[in-house]
Amino acid sequence: VRIGNAKVSIEKLIQDMGLSENIKVIEEESIVIFRVDSKILFDTGKADLKDDAKTVITKIALVLKELKTDIMIQGHADDRPINTAAFPSNWELSTKRATNVVKYMVDTSGIDPKYLTATGNAEFKPIVPNDSEYNRQKNRRIDIIIAK
Repeated sequence: VRIGNAKVSIEKLIQDMGLSENIKVIEEESIVIFRVDSKILFDTGKADLKDDAKTVITKIALVLKELKTDIMIQGHADDRPINTAAFPSNWELSTKRATNVVKYMVDTSGIDPKYLTATGNAEFKPIVPNDSEYNRQKNRRIDIIIAK
C-alpha cells in the first residue's frame, strides 16, 4: 500500500466517522501528517486514551499497518504549565500521550512496532500562537507523520 492510498483511505475514515473538524490531513512535499485534536483523544491533563478515541486510533492503525514504513507519533501541548505527580511538565504529558497512542496501535492493529516512534514536543512546536483558548486547543494535538 502506498502512502497515497493510505491517505485516501484515512480521509474516508475521518469523513465517515464525522471527524473532519478534529482530524486534519496535511500533505507536504516529503511527508503526510494526520493532525488529531487532543480533545477527541484525551481528557485535559490526562494521557489515557478516551474510549471513543480507541476506535479512531485502531481504524487509522489498521490502514497504516499496510505501509510498512516509519511512522512518527508526536505529542504536542499548549503553553500552560502542568505540574502533577504524573506529569511534572508538558514534556512528560506530550511524550506519554504519544507513547499511549503507539502502544494502543500496536496492541489493537498488529502494526509492527519497529515502524513506530513516539516523541513529545511539550509546548515548543505550536502551530498557532498560544494567545487564546481556541488556539491553545489547536496546539494540543497528536501528529501522525509518515514519509512519502
